[in-house]
Amino acid sequence: MTDQFTSISGEFPSNYGYDPVMVTISTIVVGVLAFSALLGWMLLWTATSVERARRDPRYRRHLMLLYGAICAAGVVFCAVQVATRQSPQQIFSTLFMELGNVLALIQIARNTKAPPV
Repeated sequence: MTDQFTSISGEFPSNYGYDPVMVTISTIVVGVLAFSALLGWMLLWTATSVERARRDPRYRRHLMLLYGAICAAGVVFCAVQVATRQSPQQIFSTLFMELGNVLALIQIARNTKAPPV
């Protein structure tokens, strides 16, 4: 015979109203909804940023320099990790590709013609 106060987990709760399984399920649902909302906001921001970059060459140059600086920071961080022997030396093979990305982004930023301020 099942009791009317038995929880989903099959145990009789000592305090009515608190069920660890339901708390876990609701936490997961709320977390997924919050993460989905964050992803949607990021996609909207990216779409508006791309549209602005198409229209405004000065903003496009700013974005390319920003992305190049982020990539350059990654190159420096990886080089330091390899130099201090905290990462394997095989990372050097990818550093050259990332350095190529940095140079390409900076070249795109340099070739973007922007009107004077």
